[in-house]
Amino acid sequence: MRTHTKIIALPFAGGGKHSFYRFSEKVPQFYTIEYPGRGSRFNDPSINDIELLLEDLLKIIIPHISNAHKYFLYGHSMGGLLAYLLSHKIEEMGLKLPCKLVISGKNSPCCFRKRDKISDLPSHKFWTELKSYGGISEEIIDNEDIRTYYEPIIKSDFRIVENFQYQSRRPLTIPIDVFYGDNEEIEDFEIIKWKDKTMESVNFKKMKGNHFFIYKYEQYFIQYFNDLQKTI
Repeated sequence: MRTHTKIIALPFAGGGKHSFYRFSEKVPQFYTIEYPGRGSRFNDPSINDIELLLEDLLKIIIPHISNAHKYFLYGHSMGGLLAYLLSHKIEEMGLKLPCKLVISGKNSPCCFRKRDKISDLPSHKFWTELKSYGGISEEIIDNEDIRTYYEPIIKSDFRIVENFQYQSRRPLTIPIDVFYGDNEEIEDFEIIKWKDKTMESVNFKKMKGNHFFIYKYEQYFIQYFNDLQKTI
């Protein structure tokens, strides 16, 4: 009998199944999507076209939707954008919508800030820029072999976000929780714009930290996700 509630998580650019492993260890039915071109999907070619990537992810997510009693979609940074777009795709297909959309570290998709494309930077400048975001370990920064492995993966992901062109859509019909750091390159008004993306309630929480503030507050989010499942 289908009685469980799932949390389906979409990682940030360059992330994979390992990105939320501490959450998945402590939160029942916390499932992190693996993007193509890394981890267990190393042999699958990377995808830097957002529509093709959404099609790919839907094939993975739909079985989870069908065998879950209820579910939530969670995404951090690029994963937040993908979770939002996937919610629209799921609604268009007439499938069961998530109980709630949970976003962290991502401004509203209608807010586009013109800036140089990180994915076009030469290697040394690319890694300097990435380091400024926080969340990149010194082990990766200092290891040329690791950088060589990850660079095309991360750049491919950044192209998805940098080439994204927002198109106005009818607001969703599910609530949204939005978390963001007080020291990342996101303005408050860019976050508040999430209110326009649903007809239901939107809750905001600003937390101290840079773009990867979620790791600073691991215990908070473990409790949050566990509590989220209990509310259903």
